[in-house]
Amino acid sequence: MTMFKKVISVALLAVMIIACLPSGIEASAYGVYVDNTTWYRSEVPKVSIKLTKDGAVKVTIQKTKNAEGFHIVCLDGIGTRYKGYNTLWKSALNGYMEPAGRLLADVQRDGSKKRTVTIKNLAPGTYTIAVNGYSMCRGKYYDKELGKDVVYDIEQRYGDFSKATTVTIPDFGTDGLGYKDSYDFSALNEKDTFFFGSYEQDANFLNGSEPLEWTVLSKNKSEMLVRSTKLIDQLPYDNFGGEVTWETCTLRKWLNKNFYNIAFNSAEKKLIKTTKIKNQDHPDKPGKGGNDTKDKVFLLSYDEITNPDFFEEYWSRCISSTEYTKYMGPVAKSGDTDYWLRTVGEANGRAMKVYTYGNIYTNGLFVSANDNAILPAMTIKLK
Repeated sequence: MTMFKKVISVALLAVMIIACLPSGIEASAYGVYVDNTTWYRSEVPKVSIKLTKDGAVKVTIQKTKNAEGFHIVCLDGIGTRYKGYNTLWKSALNGYMEPAGRLLADVQRDGSKKRTVTIKNLAPGTYTIAVNGYSMCRGKYYDKELGKDVVYDIEQRYGDFSKATTVTIPDFGTDGLGYKDSYDFSALNEKDTFFFGSYEQDANFLNGSEPLEWTVLSKNKSEMLVRSTKLIDQLPYDNFGGEVTWETCTLRKWLNKNFYNIAFNSAEKKLIKTTKIKNQDHPDKPGKGGNDTKDKVFLLSYDEITNPDFFEEYWSRCISSTEYTKYMGPVAKSGDTDYWLRTVGEANGRAMKVYTYGNIYTNGLFVSANDNAILPAMTIKLK
């Protein structure tokens, strides 16, 4: 009986020891995994935001506890963008993110020192700017084979924004970008390329925008139809989904307001024609194109993308992305991705797109999809 009591006592002791172990500890053949996660959030940065004489924005960020990097964000004004896959997100109370504004710079430096960042070549207009810090949540376990603790990343956590500052960048005629304020298009022929306007393309936010390259699709004595040589950004056709047309979609508003104001200086805007856009119905499905529109900037239609004078073969419809487009959305390293057409799909909740290999999805993708790129087009006046 005495031996039996000893066995029972040992068994009960083992059960008690196991029960008292932290729930995050798990033994394995490789090591002991310990729930030792670091959930630090960045402090709210103390920030000074000033406009330089040449129109650049100088952002000074003081030493910030727990910050491994900073987002400089335009929360309101010309720099904002419509909600989509590539919308920047700001901190909610739990350290996760909710929609905010447009990313002006990602400062990938820790907060152990004071930082000064100058953002150059922003388009003229009013910007409401704030800064938040971010840190990485990490876990740790002891690896028996290595004989040491192993730290691994779990997810990024975001701090709250600093107090916002509003600055107004003046219009220098060339936006301070050094790009032209006069153009001679007389030597251009169809399929030629040229530079006109500017937009972020290399994903280096601190060196300013880069010149936009365009391809001539057609030209006569008074005007020429052009399209971007590359896919310049990623956005949904419509943020809210539902039955929309080109006239009512948010992408049209973004192209004719945000993109138009960011990409072109005052001299260039005078050369962009307000074009009457025909919005065709689906060729053989119920989708209705809706009213015709008048636009400064637009997407190509099904008729235009299938015009052999514009695109000789299906493979010529394969358009590569800028580095910025890759940064802002799910684009393959090769730069290939699908892109929107303005033409309605089989129903008014869908819009046509061009696949990476040049074929056209005529049934159309749901308009709220956030993984398609943008190929802007426009008409430039020659007289």
